[in-house]
Amino acid sequence: RCGRMLQIDGQHMWRWTGFNAGLDLIISYEHYRITIKRNTLNEHTAVLSNHPTRNVAFRVTVASLNDQKQKIYEETSGIKQVSLAIGQSAELLLLDPILTVFPLYLAFSFVVTTPIPHE
Repeated sequence: RCGRMLQIDGQHMWRWTGFNAGLDLIISYEHYRITIKRNTLNEHTAVLSNHPTRNVAFRVTVASLNDQKQKIYEETSGIKQVSLAIGQSAELLLLDPILTVFPLYLAFSFVVTTPIPHE
C-alpha cells in the first residue's frame, strides 16, 4: 500500500520501488489521469525483476475532503490487473474534472500476480 496527497492540480510524478515484488514503478498524475509505468532505468538492478513482463493487480482510490475533513468526492478503480513490460505504461484511473477537488488524497494497493485467464 502506498499513498500520496496532491495539494494542487498539475503534473505530478513519483517513484515507488517495491523490493518485495521486484518492481520499480513510476506513478504520474496529469490532467485528471493517473498512470503507472514500469521503470527501465534504475540503480537497483540486483534486487529488481528483469522479467520481460510482470502482471500487477492494483486498486486506486482517490478522495477529496472539505474543511471539516468530511469526504466530498471519492473515485476508485476497483481491483484490476495490467501486464507491464519494461518501460511500458498503463492508465490506472481517469478522474472527473468537475468533481475533483484539491487537495486530493490518493491510496494505491499493488501486488504482483499471475495472469487471470480470460473466459
